[in-house]
Amino acid sequence: MQQAKATIAIPKPQVQRTSFQHRKRIGIYGGTFNPVHNAHLLAADQVGKTLLLNKVLFMPDMIPPHVDHKEAIDAEDRVNMLQLAIEDNPLFGIEMAEIERGGISYTYDTMKYLKENSVVVYLRISFANMRSRIKNPATRGILLKDGETLQDMYNERAPLYEKYADEIIDCDINDE
Repeated sequence: MQQAKATIAIPKPQVQRTSFQHRKRIGIYGGTFNPVHNAHLLAADQVGKTLLLNKVLFMPDMIPPHVDHKEAIDAEDRVNMLQLAIEDNPLFGIEMAEIERGGISYTYDTMKYLKENSVVVYLRISFANMRSRIKNPATRGILLKDGETLQDMYNERAPLYEKYADEIIDCDINDE
């Protein structure tokens, strides 16, 4: 007499969501906004819609850290201009952390603040992938320092993004 084989239902694997699944998806767009202009607004709107963000917050610096000591419009006036520029777009808001902190705005201090108050997600791609997507940095709104290459910028920023990220999502597409 053969014994009946037991049928075991194997449950379909469920995707495990990370700890920030119930948090709003907020993008931070930092800069001097000296003054804010249509390219800032267009880039923020496109990124916000592409990444399905709940909000894109413009974060103006208090005192720009530029080595060339550009003349910046007073921070209060830049914030007022930002408020006027974004008032008709419900996707946009203003993050006042750097203004409220005062002093020169450095990336280190900003990343420290963001890590203490939010989840920092880095969407990582290789330089080769980034380069193939960008093609011409000048037509994509990427500003490089005098003598700086796109590779230089990537080499400087990618390690910082990885260092401060709570979550890293590898976005490289493998076409093989």
